[in-house]
Amino acid sequence: MKRAGTLRSVDSINTALFNVDAASLVALAGCEISTARRWLRTRRMPRPIVRLVALLRGGELGELYPAWRGWRVQSGRLVSPDGYTFAPGELVSRAFLNANLSQVERGLATLAEPPGLGAGRRSA
Repeated sequence: MKRAGTLRSVDSINTALFNVDAASLVALAGCEISTARRWLRTRRMPRPIVRLVALLRGGELGELYPAWRGWRVQSGRLVSPDGYTFAPGELVSRAFLNANLSQVERGLATLAEPPGLGAGRRSA
């Protein structure tokens, strides 16, 4: 009988554990050493623990939310599935750059209007 909330797939467990030892599993999961040893010996552990280890050891953001599958955090940088990397400051500055670009584009559109034509008025 399979207990609810456990993950039995050896491949999934191996992928999540990345060769973690019992002491590291204790540090990551906050469990007792005997529990960590049992999980490693039996290859059965709660799904949340597998997901936590995959996130903390491999930085896999898909473990948090499926839309982020393929994205990971590595050395303090966000890494896209295509391998592009972003520092936290780059992400924040990108939002400001986009906002400034929109303002510049609106200003250029205003300058491109023929003189004497205000908003909503057309020449005959």
